[in-house]
Amino acid sequence: MNGLYLNPYVPIVKKENRYLFGTNGFLSMEDDEFYTLSEKQEETVRMIAQGASKDETELRQIFGEEMFKAFVDKRILIPMTLDTDSIYSRSNAYYYFNKMGNVQDTISKKKVLILGCGGIGSHVAWNLTVLGVGKLTIVDFDDVEESNLNRQLLYDIEDIGYQKVHVLQEKLMKINPQVEVEAVNKKIWSKEELGEIVALDSYDLIIKSVDSPARFPLWLDQICSEKKIPYIAGITVSSSPMIGPTYIPDKSMGYTDFFVEDEDFKRVSGVPLQLGVVLYHISSEVSLEAFKVLSGKGELKYVNNIHAVDVMKNQVIKMIPKKADHIKEDDRPSIHYLSILSIMMMIMLALATGWIWFVAVGFCIALFSPFFIYTSSEKISRCVFVNMLVYLGGNLMIVFGPSSVIDLSGYDIFTVLLSLLVSINFYVLTATALSGFIATVIKKSRFA
Repeated sequence: MNGLYLNPYVPIVKKENRYLFGTNGFLSMEDDEFYTLSEKQEETVRMIAQGASKDETELRQIFGEEMFKAFVDKRILIPMTLDTDSIYSRSNAYYYFNKMGNVQDTISKKKVLILGCGGIGSHVAWNLTVLGVGKLTIVDFDDVEESNLNRQLLYDIEDIGYQKVHVLQEKLMKINPQVEVEAVNKKIWSKEELGEIVALDSYDLIIKSVDSPARFPLWLDQICSEKKIPYIAGITVSSSPMIGPTYIPDKSMGYTDFFVEDEDFKRVSGVPLQLGVVLYHISSEVSLEAFKVLSGKGELKYVNNIHAVDVMKNQVIKMIPKKADHIKEDDRPSIHYLSILSIMMMIMLALATGWIWFVAVGFCIALFSPFFIYTSSEKISRCVFVNMLVYLGGNLMIVFGPSSVIDLSGYDIFTVLLSLLVSINFYVLTATALSGFIATVIKKSRFA
């Protein structure tokens, strides 16, 4: 570390002669986050705020060892300049601050197929374009109409009468020419036609923002299952958003797992009513989910569920698959109780027989049964924590019970209580560490 720069993405707030360095700004103005700077230190801050670098040794002398170390640890002082001008500058700063690695490089290699270029698909296309995916293939068959302009921001009055995909392609490439945009002007009438479009390239993700023909979801599920391609769905039902599911091949349920297929229902007529801000809400949710899938970062929101939203009443109905190989959510707590009973049974057998192997079996049940009960990392870790506390109680019964192999008669009550306290703390810390470790491993391996 030689020359250091002031991180341009760290806001600096001054109050009288005190300075606050950090991303919290006025949301957090505790006294211990402020630094009172000398005249020399203020002058240095003003200088490096203009983009100049300063030698590390000199900065140590000016700010002192403690303040200098805090500035380096909080990435206020960094060993390089950061881009603030390019289209990816703000995104890269976000990845840098959140320690996400080289996300831009990962995303730039991804290919996405967007089915439908209306109020949802066109906005998702814009979001993925400015994120910098490698290639977008956009599919639609409509021309731009005046009625589209209340909810489809990238089209304007001069585009009326022109094919949506070609208008959108031209505008996206003007926004970010680094992204390859392929336009396919086609109405999909069959599974074979959808298969031909999916076969155009090796896509990493498909965005489903169309709801017709009626069998379209079935075709998409079958093709994505065969080709192992993830997809994210987002549509409107009447005036309400229906967001999800996020389909991850071999790991989650597809759209048709939520609904009973009924070919007797056919749409005869009717024009959908739509409010622009509702479409923007859907597209932002779908785009964020797409970012998580493409980057491998974050926790997916719509795996194995669909959110039907009443935006005016702030109500969300979470739909779960009608059929699933895994246990229904409502049944899982009762099965967790069975695992707790199994742990207690192992402890009782150990007390009755004196065989330590029952204690080992109880530990395995406590640690591994949550993986067969729950699917989310949070619920698995919570289940492990509860199981380990039950296991703790059983072990204390063994250690301090009447048939204990440990002779406690030679110890005073203070020593016994202290030992009990240490044992409880040890098991609580162990349970906490195990549950936290499990949650972290599951999140990191979710897209592995």
